[in-house]
Amino acid sequence: MDKIITPEELQKLLKQIPLEIQEEVEAGMEKAAMIVERRAKLNCQPSSTPYYHAPHITGTLQASIVGIVEKEGNSIMGIIQVDPSFSNPISQSSVMEYAPFVHDGTSKMEARPFLLDAIITEQDKVVKIVSDSVVTALKGMCQ
Repeated sequence: MDKIITPEELQKLLKQIPLEIQEEVEAGMEKAAMIVERRAKLNCQPSSTPYYHAPHITGTLQASIVGIVEKEGNSIMGIIQVDPSFSNPISQSSVMEYAPFVHDGTSKMEARPFLLDAIITEQDKVVKIVSDSVVTALKGMCQ
């Protein structure tokens, strides 16, 4: 059965919407970022890569992929990136010295866009998770 609320209760609920939605969307975005992070790591794994040669020698590139959520004002962003603090155990070079070349390719090496492909592959799941989190927040406010 639907709950009937007074105009004053409705006004109070409407003032709470941004905060309620932000908290729920942030939780949803964290789930979505984890899904895209996992796909990007799989794109770098020899047994599951969609590329002719997996970008995997030491596993450092794969290990350096992280998904984070950042809030700035009313914006919530899911970011999938290569953590620059990782370094290759063989060459001791920062993963940032070679990750862009692996991702974007060079004149002599085919691109293996492990991050972009992960985002594209998981796009529908991400949209559903974030949409569901907004719906959950709105439903929770009306109970």
